[in-house]
Amino acid sequence: MTRAPRAISAGAVSVEETARQRLLAGATQQDEIVRREVFGPVVSVTPFSDVDEAVRWANDSDYGLSAAVFGATEDDALRVAEKINAGGISVNDAGLTTMIFEEEKSAFRCSGMGPSRVGASGLTRFFRNKALFLNRGAVMPIDVMAE
Repeated sequence: MTRAPRAISAGAVSVEETARQRLLAGATQQDEIVRREVFGPVVSVTPFSDVDEAVRWANDSDYGLSAAVFGATEDDALRVAEKINAGGISVNDAGLTTMIFEEEKSAFRCSGMGPSRVGASGLTRFFRNKALFLNRGAVMPIDVMAE
């Protein structure tokens, strides 16, 4: 990589460094921050030419724990979310997968260790489950997640 994504908010850009809230502009599909599974308040922004390209890039990963999709309309966002290979997908919000625990979801590919729920639904771990989390209200401010 000849250049690093530009950090819009303060913090490091490497997944090995301590995560602080940040937005990374100019990340590409080849950058580590896009290719790796990142746990932290990090958003990388990559321009795309059309929805098919965005879906292709989202699915071009070794991971698939969760994702977030935003759309001009709820129907647009749901159409895209259904094409994403991830266990939990927040629709028109970025944090619903971390706050709603009742829905069973499976991690895709190298993410996680199977379904996130057990009990009566334990047999479903032999299937791939996808949960779509839809926000029909205001987006929750990021400071709600602050420690």
